[in-house]
Amino acid sequence: MSNQIKPLTQTDTGEFRLPDMQILLMGGAIASLNIILMLFVSFYWTSPFFHTFISGKPL
Repeated sequence: MSNQIKPLTQTDTGEFRLPDMQILLMGGAIASLNIILMLFVSFYWTSPFFHTFISGKPL
């Protein structure tokens, strides 16, 4: 019984592993876009000039 379960639980991810540099670049891009989005939303909500510039309506 244990011989049948063992091959099912072993996973070989060697073929599907991305290079470390690509993982770092993707993580950095996602974090950067997240920070840019948070800054945009906070400026949109708190700055009357920025809100008027984007929407055309006063805050």
